[in-house]
Amino acid sequence: MISSHSTVTLDGASLTPKAVARVARESCPVALAPEARERNEIAYRISLDLTKSNTPVYGLNTGVGSLRSIKIPPELQNDYQRRLLRSHAIGAGKPVPDSIVRAMLVVRANQLAAGGAGVHPALLDSLVEVLNKNLVPEIRELGSLGTGDLTSLAEVGLALLGERPFRNGKRNSSTPLGPRDGLMLMSSNAHAIGESALCAVDLNQLTSSLEACAAISFEAARANSKALDERVHAARPYPGQIAAAAHLRALLEGYVPKSFRLQDSYAFRCLPQVQGALRDALSHLASILQIELNSASENALLVDGEALTTGNFHAVQLSSTLDHVRNTASQAASLSAARTSALMSPEITGLNPFLAEEPGPDSGLMALEYTANSAVGELRILAAPAAAHSAAFISHGVENHASLASLSARKTTRAVHLLSVVAATELVTAVRAIRMRGEPPVGRGAREAFEISASILSPDIADRYLTGDLDNAINLVLKGEFLPNISTTQGVEAS
Repeated sequence: MISSHSTVTLDGASLTPKAVARVARESCPVALAPEARERNEIAYRISLDLTKSNTPVYGLNTGVGSLRSIKIPPELQNDYQRRLLRSHAIGAGKPVPDSIVRAMLVVRANQLAAGGAGVHPALLDSLVEVLNKNLVPEIRELGSLGTGDLTSLAEVGLALLGERPFRNGKRNSSTPLGPRDGLMLMSSNAHAIGESALCAVDLNQLTSSLEACAAISFEAARANSKALDERVHAARPYPGQIAAAAHLRALLEGYVPKSFRLQDSYAFRCLPQVQGALRDALSHLASILQIELNSASENALLVDGEALTTGNFHAVQLSSTLDHVRNTASQAASLSAARTSALMSPEITGLNPFLAEEPGPDSGLMALEYTANSAVGELRILAAPAAAHSAAFISHGVENHASLASLSARKTTRAVHLLSVVAATELVTAVRAIRMRGEPPVGRGAREAFEISASILSPDIADRYLTGDLDNAINLVLKGEFLPNISTTQGVEAS
């Protein structure tokens, strides 16, 4: 069933992470732009012309990988593309979640619409139809080295051909293949790119949520707001740092603590600097995704009637950028966990240790520190770069380098969840601290964020089962539903 949401148009030039998320998670329908269809059909006619020449074209009339020097005789070419899909559909590991599979499909359809592949028009139509009917191919997580998501896209190809069922058991009617379509379908990192687009949307939301949580913590700890002064950040003008400080000032507008320390710990004083690093990393990821979502990555690439050999399928830019994003997310998580611990200290807040109702018999939120730091510990491990492990010896050494973008994307998906846990622990702690102080936040934005959160999180401060509270807080920070409606352009946007 097609969703009632507005249609996402695939034109090969303007797909965004937010649009990918709408298709992947909300089942928004997609449609090919007329110019995209025409662009593909022109390239398709070129591929037909190439079959009539004696010119070797990689993957059309030659083998692939180290078999590239072997000619495919004309009588075998009709079945050759199916054989490529069958031989490459060897994924392993856990099934990939439906939303990521759908993200992969919409990315691949849009890339094909860029016109570098020249696939059979019916194949492009079939990709669109599968998305609009919410049919999800069975895909496994392992099989890509970041130089083309070969196994994932081969599994998609067999589902489009009707050789494998979709997850709901249905089968597609057979889709015709053009002379290069098996290879052209696989010649992309659409799986890693689609997953990265979803991560970008989530991390942009989490960045704003982290800053709102920190604003509540700021008031609970009576932290010194001079660290947010515009002049401080103008003196060291990293764009993300300036934006983070501006967002925090807007959240804390009107906040003037009755008393404050001359200098707070880094958890509060260095907040704009650390959040700024995450913001700048996400800004760079946005620029990378703008290119990856809307580029022709195929090998060989059809340009001006020629089939050009290319390495556009190599995803080192994406992989290394995701590595940097995880590193900065780990830094932000560490600082959030430090604020959570600070709020449990009587020396910082003047409140009971661990925000317990009756310290001693009650442990309060003591164990919440363990949960937060468990997530931070795993995030630090995930911060290790995937792209650094680039050595490979595949296909007799022809493919002797790998970006591991798919691994980097999987690690980033896990990092999103862990960061949401850390932010949620800070929110639960900060809301309790404010309640125990008995004074609502003064900052307009912090107060609104607190009130929305307090309406969902239980006011009971007795020792009790808290996993439900934490789950509610995770939902708040992931969706941003507690974020105040403040007049600022400094929140984070995932275009």
